[in-house]
Amino acid sequence: LPYQKNIVAMRLIADFLDTEGSDYYGQLNEISINGDSFKAYLVPAGSVIGRVSDRNDNAVSGAKISFLCGGEYDIEPTYTDDFGNFKATLPQGNCRISASSSKRSGFTDMQILQGTQARVDIKLHTKIAGTNSLFIFLIIAVVLILLIFLAVKKFRKFSSSENKFSEAFSKPQKPETFVEHKEDTSMQILIGKRARDIMSTLSPKEKEIVELLLMHKSLTQAKISWKTGTPKTTLARQLEMLQRKKIVDIEQEGKLKKIKLTDWFLEKD
Repeated sequence: LPYQKNIVAMRLIADFLDTEGSDYYGQLNEISINGDSFKAYLVPAGSVIGRVSDRNDNAVSGAKISFLCGGEYDIEPTYTDDFGNFKATLPQGNCRISASSSKRSGFTDMQILQGTQARVDIKLHTKIAGTNSLFIFLIIAVVLILLIFLAVKKFRKFSSSENKFSEAFSKPQKPETFVEHKEDTSMQILIGKRARDIMSTLSPKEKEIVELLLMHKSLTQAKISWKTGTPKTTLARQLEMLQRKKIVDIEQEGKLKKIKLTDWFLEKD
């Protein structure tokens, strides 16, 4: 063959006219020059014509075709045309032909015979787990972890607030204790023997009302109800009973009822 100085590697194919496929194949990466020519050693080969299709039997154009054959030759990859077809010359022996496109791949194993032309169909049925899929999976995982973290944090905050709310309403309130610690003791009124004797005959609730009035001089019925925790209807009956015993006076001031101890009870008459 004539030598060209700008060629440093080449692929050679020899084809006899009386055979259907290619007959010899050679790939030279280092050319030994002897004058204006060189020698090339070729190995027996055959031809392959193939078609690549997807799972729905649609032709796949631009699919990458790779070859893994025995021997010392590395076969350069090729690509399918617009109709999903490809053609290659491969060394004689066992070869694996692989095709890949987008996110799917497929392959076939076949025996290459010298001078023959084999036909092969490759289906792209295996999904490729590429880096893009892994990246998307990582993003989804991070988002889910963040959502779970925020949900747990919000639930704990809600539970804490609910517990505080329940504790505030579940604790028994003792208005008399509050009054004893918060009120100025200088406002307490000294009572005489009559008041002490009468208080010894009162029920605990009636006594509680009288003690509040001794500390505050006068209170509205609503405030007594709040401080003692007594329902309004029950308190009204208790005040009426104390009024009959001449212990308290009830004065109507608009919509409010003002309660105070009688002068008779305090021995001011």
